[in-house]
Amino acid sequence: MTLKEALFELINEEVLIDFDKQNNKIEITESHEGKENYKPENRDKFLQSVTIVGIKNEEFIIAFKPDSDNKDYKFLSGLINDKVRNIKKSCDGIIFCKINDQHYILAVELKSEKPKDLNKKYKAVKLFLTFLNEILKMYYDIEEKFIIVNVLFDRNPKTGKPNFLPIPSQREESTEIYFQQGFKKSEGNESRIKRILDALNEEIKGNNDITYLNY
Repeated sequence: MTLKEALFELINEEVLIDFDKQNNKIEITESHEGKENYKPENRDKFLQSVTIVGIKNEEFIIAFKPDSDNKDYKFLSGLINDKVRNIKKSCDGIIFCKINDQHYILAVELKSEKPKDLNKKYKAVKLFLTFLNEILKMYYDIEEKFIIVNVLFDRNPKTGKPNFLPIPSQREESTEIYFQQGFKKSEGNESRIKRILDALNEEIKGNNDITYLNY
């Protein structure tokens, strides 16, 4: 069984994210309905979607939305007490892909306001991905080398090319770093996978605070 077949067998089809094979792109969305500060007339103030462009059909493996509103699909939903609910945090999209013979897992988060507890969120995502990786090894005899890439899309455009944050001088030992790209528009935004991976390669050359699995 291939990695792709195993993941499609494991992940509930209700949370899968469609991949546009014809245009080599995938859209990550965030729903704001029901949130305390959301009103339909203020819709344009919120980041609704970002499309990642440039992942070829043969490079794409699977994408899914772990941050589902349905509690049945949340990781460790009823098993862990809400007192430690940070462990249950997740992101808006997880993308598995293989580009230039390297497996990547993109953990994508969309934020409309200043992000809170981002480090805790990415740690929880890493916990889930480590769990999923162990399932692949133990039950499917699949052990691939993965690089986890945390990605933050927000409404905070910065000058210069997007890169990883926090900057090296502001990092602590337990800091989860992430690629940040801001957008002025609410939707219709695009980010190229090449831009993300170019920034990743620069990070690897320097401080190398990247998370690896099975290395």
